[in-house]
Amino acid sequence: MHNGTTPSQTLQIGYLKELNFAIISPIVDDEISLRGKIATDGVIFDTIISLPKKVPPSYPTFYLVDSGLELKEPHIERPHLHDLSKNSKNNIVCRACIREEQEKFYSSSPVDILHYLYKDFVGLCSKIACKEFDSRDEIFKEFDSYWPNNIDICWDIQGMPMDCTLYEQITLQYHSKDTVTLYILTDRANIVTDFANKNGWLYKKEKSIYIDIEDKMPIPLPYTYGDLIKLLKKTNKFEQFKKLEKHTTSQLFFIGFNLANGKKHFVGAWMNALPVKGKRKKSNKVTGIMHSPLHQMSYFLGGHVESINYNRLMQRGGNKMNAALSSKQKKVAIVGCGSIGSIIAFKLSKSGIRDFVLIDPEKLKVSNIGRHQLGMSCVGDNKAIALSKYLESHFIGLKAIYSTNKVESSDVIELLPDVDLIITAIGSDAPAVEPWLANKVCKGLLPQMLTCWLEADAVSGHALSTKQGNSFDFDKACNTLNILKSDYATSLLKKEVGCNSTYMPYGFLDADAHISHMARFALSLLNGNNNNKNAMSSFGDIEFYEKWIDRDIHSWTVVEHNNEALSL
Repeated sequence: MHNGTTPSQTLQIGYLKELNFAIISPIVDDEISLRGKIATDGVIFDTIISLPKKVPPSYPTFYLVDSGLELKEPHIERPHLHDLSKNSKNNIVCRACIREEQEKFYSSSPVDILHYLYKDFVGLCSKIACKEFDSRDEIFKEFDSYWPNNIDICWDIQGMPMDCTLYEQITLQYHSKDTVTLYILTDRANIVTDFANKNGWLYKKEKSIYIDIEDKMPIPLPYTYGDLIKLLKKTNKFEQFKKLEKHTTSQLFFIGFNLANGKKHFVGAWMNALPVKGKRKKSNKVTGIMHSPLHQMSYFLGGHVESINYNRLMQRGGNKMNAALSSKQKKVAIVGCGSIGSIIAFKLSKSGIRDFVLIDPEKLKVSNIGRHQLGMSCVGDNKAIALSKYLESHFIGLKAIYSTNKVESSDVIELLPDVDLIITAIGSDAPAVEPWLANKVCKGLLPQMLTCWLEADAVSGHALSTKQGNSFDFDKACNTLNILKSDYATSLLKKEVGCNSTYMPYGFLDADAHISHMARFALSLLNGNNNNKNAMSSFGDIEFYEKWIDRDIHSWTVVEHNNEALSL
């Protein structure tokens, strides 16, 4: 056993020495590194393998001593500088991502684990040597930044920036247990600062430089101040940079270049070196720092740049329907921000809807929070106001206006013709209000409406669409959708103490399943995909209730209805 090695490392060292690897200075602190050559398909790959103290739970890491491969091939990335030992920070190495975390396997033998990972690595090298990767289809689909994630930078430019220019840089800070800092480059500073004011973030406004390299990805990629000076001069951008620098005090700036698939990519650079002492005064200008002989070989902090454009967020975290809705910029009114309306609003906000009108005259009670989207911190607040703040805290630029009056009020009705869909989830007032609204929709005075409700114990949930030009009995349609016999359903109603209102008992999980189907039906209406469907029913676990149901249905199914099915 070598000095300071664990039994796990000793076994793996023996395996690698048989493959002509030799121990070198550790590339990662507290690990053992070995270096060797791997020849495959006529190409030799200079390789470093770093062995952790115990395998598993940790796994060996494979590095390629070739900066030219970085980003040219998939699964080759720059390691975090803080992960590398002090002695290896000047070594240009790239980490090979062989297996994702969910693909790693467990074995009691550290040699078996190394053996299979080594085979995977050789296979990756073979694909690189044979040029089997199509960079247009694979490498840059979800690519964010080649720099390690040292600082969090958000890209909020609505168009495609060109050439060299100045943008507003908003630095947001939120103090909780830790101080969270976001740097946002934006062309809509008023919307970003409005978000900060509403959500209790501190902010600072500066100007930041954007430089467009107007070329393919630079090789080698810049990591030091000297590298960056060379790149700016090579692309004839240095003089433009110096002119723009006169108008900013920020040490954060941005670079844009073209990826292998032709798309523009953005990175941020933070000049974290000390200001350079001049003969007369200190200079904290970026160009002064970069030119300093003391800093030529120093690394600057790379910024992990992520777009917070709403369309981009919906594409990355959603599906095609979400992205399509986001681009259409639909507007939705929620009449009734209770346990159904609040959850539908939240689900829609995560599905591409960013413009809401919220209507509810009631305040949130303690008794509501067991099944409401909002919690204890909002008790006593008006539901519409509290839900507006809640939704607007999730996305910069999301708009949720509200009214605390009843929907019958003239000032509230005036808000509705401008929306694309009205969703009602009114509760105990529904029998009086919803038919009245439906009548206005049928007459063409209001846009299409989707009425949502749950039956007792959330045995089922329903959504009924009313469109302009319809002619039908609204109450009859609702009763046709309900599956519980009316006498039994009425017996389950609960009355509020001291008032005339009632509520229907149900649990959150079962209700949430139905509400998800309601939200999906609403999205389909907004996308124009449900022209022939007027209603939707979602059924839960009906086994206990079968004797109070007079039709043939199955548990945990969803059915969409047309007019004929509703006997309208």
